[in-house]
Amino acid sequence: MSADVNDLNLREPDTFDWDEYEPSAGVYVLPPAGIYRLLPIELPVVGATQQDHYLQFELGPLAVMADGRPWDGFKINYQRVNVKPWPKRRSHGVADYLTSHGYQGRPQSNDDYIAAVQSLVNHPCVGVIDHKVYCKSCGYTLKGQDKLPKDESGATVTRMVCPNGCRETRVNEQTGEATEQAKMLFVNVEVRAFVPPERLK
Repeated sequence: MSADVNDLNLREPDTFDWDEYEPSAGVYVLPPAGIYRLLPIELPVVGATQQDHYLQFELGPLAVMADGRPWDGFKINYQRVNVKPWPKRRSHGVADYLTSHGYQGRPQSNDDYIAAVQSLVNHPCVGVIDHKVYCKSCGYTLKGQDKLPKDESGATVTRMVCPNGCRETRVNEQTGEATEQAKMLFVNVEVRAFVPPERLK
């Protein structure tokens, strides 16, 4: 039996702007490792590599394009590419990124590269994606969906306890009580490589 509203000592709700309502995205589903079309939906952040100061871009979010799949629209954040030459290949990350769009230009200066990368917002590219787990506390890293643990159904887990025994403090939102627990690591998705569009065919 419901309590009488008059007995609950309720406060009035805060004014809510229904024109600005944002629906829940629901439970996110990680895209399986593979080759996908990816859509950059915001301008990249322009920066520099820490040690040698090459031009660097922080891309993202990159939206996975997979019509009809549960992971369609999944966003990959904090993906970085720069113009520092690869040590064993005559290319660099930005050149691979441009080529993955089918870009035909030949930029040379920093300004050229900035203009080229910024022009590709909302134009799909192609990338090889995979899963990664990282612990900021101890540096533990595990790369590759095939290396991650599986749950009872055989599906790849989306989070796991740090195997090095790291701990973290969690606060119960309802009681405010803080407890120390095993640190939980969340599985992230990263672009392992940007590849030419024909790789998707």
